[in-house]
Amino acid sequence: MPSRPHTGLRRTLSGRVASAARSESGSAIIELAVVASLLLVILLGTVTFGLTHHQNISIEGAAREAARFGATYPVEDAGTMEQWLKDVARVAEGAATGAMNATDDSRVVCVAQGDGTDPTGFSRIRVTGTAAIASGVEEANWCFPNTAPPADTVVQVQLERTGWIEAVVFSMKPTLNGEATNRFERVEQ
Repeated sequence: MPSRPHTGLRRTLSGRVASAARSESGSAIIELAVVASLLLVILLGTVTFGLTHHQNISIEGAAREAARFGATYPVEDAGTMEQWLKDVARVAEGAATGAMNATDDSRVVCVAQGDGTDPTGFSRIRVTGTAAIASGVEEANWCFPNTAPPADTVVQVQLERTGWIEAVVFSMKPTLNGEATNRFERVEQ
């Protein structure tokens, strides 16, 4: 019977191969954990960015919708300028589809109406934080710098609040803002 001179060598090689396979499976688990963590951070950041972007789009659209409403809503129908401003502010807040929640401390709702030729001839209502729109008081001035032609009476609507983007390793609180200006249309009767 011939002897098997390489039997010990085979055992040694098979032991090394098995050992290498065990260490590679351990490194594969570590690599999976690192990659999965990175993907989780990216996924969470993408989802919260998307939600915040959606809220910003909602706020911008609500400002435009309220400015259009205010441009066609006669002050006489509201009774007083202060009530008109509050009515337009309510429309702005309602059109924001939950993005301007009255329980948000960072919320700002501002509505102004006035003559573009007189920089102090604006009436406005500005409500901040959790204050109710009904508690707003009529003031002078506008919500943001007037860019309308001097001869126009304009309606300005500004909505603002703080957003939130979270990605485990970092977070951001961007300011979400919507501004709109429309020319006030007087209805002749």
